[in-house]
This record gives sequence, structure tokens and C-alpha cells, in this order.
Amino acid sequence: MRIERIELETADQRVEMSFHPSLTVVTGLGRLEREALATEILGALGAGRPGLSVDVVADNGRRVSVTRPVDGSPPLVIDRSANDDLTDRFTANGSVDVLATLGLSWHDARRHLHVAPADIDAAMAADPWRPDETIARLGALDQTALWRKAIEVAELEVEIATLVERFEQDPTLHLATEIEHAHAERDLAADRLETARSRSFIGSAALTLIAFFVALITHPVIAVPFLAAACWLAYESWQAFQEFQQAQQAEDEILAKAGVGSYLNYQLRKVDELTNNGDLRARSLELGERHRRAMSEWEDMVGAGVTLEWAAARRAEITEAATRDEGGSWDVARGRRIATHLTAAVIDARAAARESLPMIIDDVFTDVDDGEIHGVLDVIATYGPHAQFLVMTDDERVGEWASELAARGAALLLGLGGGDQRSTAAPSRRRASRPRRSDSVGQASSQASRQTSRQTRNERRIDGHLRHRHLHSATA
Repeated sequence: MRIERIELETADQRVEMSFHPSLTVVTGLGRLEREALATEILGALGAGRPGLSVDVVADNGRRVSVTRPVDGSPPLVIDRSANDDLTDRFTANGSVDVLATLGLSWHDARRHLHVAPADIDAAMAADPWRPDETIARLGALDQTALWRKAIEVAELEVEIATLVERFEQDPTLHLATEIEHAHAERDLAADRLETARSRSFIGSAALTLIAFFVALITHPVIAVPFLAAACWLAYESWQAFQEFQQAQQAEDEILAKAGVGSYLNYQLRKVDELTNNGDLRARSLELGERHRRAMSEWEDMVGAGVTLEWAAARRAEITEAATRDEGGSWDVARGRRIATHLTAAVIDARAAARESLPMIIDDVFTDVDDGEIHGVLDVIATYGPHAQFLVMTDDERVGEWASELAARGAALLLGLGGGDQRSTAAPSRRRASRPRRSDSVGQASSQASRQTSRQTRNERRIDGHLRHRHLHSATA
């Protein structure tokens, strides 16, 4: 869903603002005015105030106008293509609310669709381990000492791995766990067999004797239950014996696989290894201690949590960080985080609403490095065909980029708040009559000079309206 036009009306004025289908860049607004504009846009899509109207295009191509009369009359939702009344379809909780019909509350929409510097700061603060900041910190270290220590740790790990491989050539080492498990199962089965045999012998003898006297004194039929119980005890003993036989067979198979004839031979081999491989084990202990010391020195140098593999995979980035001027800022982390955050925001918003929704980007470029800002702008350009973006900023780099796109008709650049930049795309359109929502939302003027004049007036009126709205809210 993309916004085509928003109309902001009060008792004494009415202004409208047009949007490009992919990218609209607004410059010249202060922080409070940007906040007010974002609030008005989200309000227009939600259960907005009277006088706040919006024209949108759904992903299926349907053009919808939401009109909220300033006099407090019931809102009206019209399908501009078919001139159908869709008010009931877009009504939720007693109010016309486009966002609610998509499954989003106003607060959910603000969280998904509005990206401000505070959101980036919160995302970076919530990450307990900041890889990009870690790169900057490692870049500030003595690179010769850093990579010398890294090589030392890596060589020790290779030696330890080689030693372990020599140990693992013995087949009994691979099967040690299985052998011990099979032997433990055999011992448990032997214990169960012994218990079952004792219970069967004593119980069966007692029950048989009782059955004999019962049959002798009363009637043989009465002795049958006692004989049945004696047989059940004998069956339990036989079943325990079968389990023991299976456990014994499983142990014999795993011992044969290891190349030893019995569990005693397996134990004798282990003792032989302990006595005959003294030098190998001493070397293993020595390497282990050296590796422990080297890892301790590595962690003291780079900090806890930074593994050798992680640092080696990012050696080029760390080296690049080391070449920066000593007093320079390291803003690459923020640029990459913004790009990642925007990508996730577009995907999350689409998943939450099952419809593309406008993304409002509120001046997140201030602290982004020149080398990384193009990565952020590339994200916006990449997702532009799939999601509408409204970017509010005074960053000159973004302004130049947007101006180039606007010259090709790929963006709309608006200069508000007395800013120097002027709109370089098609002007906003007014409706010919109101409230005939089935009509086209106005026609563009055929005179180029009148287009520019009208757009400039709208920009000034929008800015004044936003300032008025903010002051009114603050005093209230």
C-alpha cells in the first residue's frame, strides 16, 4: 500500500502533500516538525483526527480515498476506480482505521514503519556484542603484536590437533564411550538377572509348597493359582536371563569391533597406553598449558568474546580501521546497522500487515560515514519498487542523491521549512471537487510555471501547518 496524497485540514486552512510511489525526500524540517509529519502520516492511515484525509493505492492496484471531514462528520472510504463505498470494510473498533484492518495498531505501525535515530541507538545498545565497534577497537591496537599473538595461538591449536589425531589412530579411543556404555548395560542386566533368580527361587519354592498342601487338604483345583504365580516368577527369571544374554552379546560385538577379545583386554590396553606413551602425554600437557597461556594473553589484548576465527575472518576490515587517523570517528558501524535495520523493518512490516506499507525514515544519516552512506541509500533504492519510502533529512549527501533521482522521475524532492532545496518532481494535485471521491484526485496543470508556484505554496503551507500542530499540542 502506497500513499498518493495526504490532506491536512483545520478550521482555517487546508494543505495537501503528494508522494512519489517509491521515494519522497523532505528537507528543511526541524526535529519537532519531522515528528509532527510522521505522526500525521501514521494517523492518516490509522484512526486519524477529523480533517486528516489520505489517498492510497493498495498492492492489488485498488485506489482508495479516506476522507475525514473537519466538521466531525462520519469518515468515508471510497474505491476511486469503481466508486464503491468501502467504509464498512475499513472500519475497525468503531473507527475508520486502515492499519487496524491490516492487523496493526497505531503503536505497532509506529514501531514497524517509523525509523528514527533513537531506534538505531536502541538497536545498537540492545546488541551486547557489537562486531563493528569491536573492529574499530582492534584497529586501534598494535597490529604487529595483535597478529603475532594470533599466529602463535593458531600454531598451538594446529599442534594440539595433530597430537589428538595421533591419539585417535587407536580404534579403542573412537569406541571407548560405546564400550563403557555396553559394559555398564551388561552389568545392569547381570544385576537384574541375579535379583530375578533369587526372587524366582524363593518365591517359586514357597508357592509350590503352598500349592501342595492346599491340594492335599482341600481340592487340587484350588492349588492352581499358586502354581500359576510360581510359573510367572520363573518366567520373569527367564526374561531377565534373555536380557542379560543380549547385553553380553552387544558388549562382545563392540569389543570385537575395537580389536580386543574381552573387557579385561580393553582395560589392559588402556593401562599399557598410560605407561608406554609417557612422552606423548607429557607433550600434550605442555601444549595444553602453552595454549591456555596464549589464549589468556589473547583475551587480555582483544577482550572476552572475540575468537581467533572471528578476527581472522575480518582481518581486512581491522587493518582498514588501523589506517584511519587517530582522531577520526568510526561511523561505519552505524551505517551498516542502519542498512540492516531498514532491511529488517521492510520485511517485518510486510510480514506483520501482509501488505507493503510506507516506511518513514527520520534523519538517520547524520553520523553515517561517507563510505557507508551509499550502502544505506542502496537499501532504499533496492526496496523502493516494493515499499514506499518517506525520507526526512537535511543531509546534503542524501539531498544530492535524491535530486539526481528526481531529475529522472524516480523520486520526489520537497524543500519545506524555508529550506534552500525546491521540489524537482511533478507537483501535487488538487481534486477538482469535494467530496466526489470517484473523480480523479485533481489534474496536473499544463503550465510549468503554475506547477512550480503551486507546489512551492503547498510546501510552505505544509511547514506552517506542522509547526502550528506541534505548538498546539505542546500548549495543550
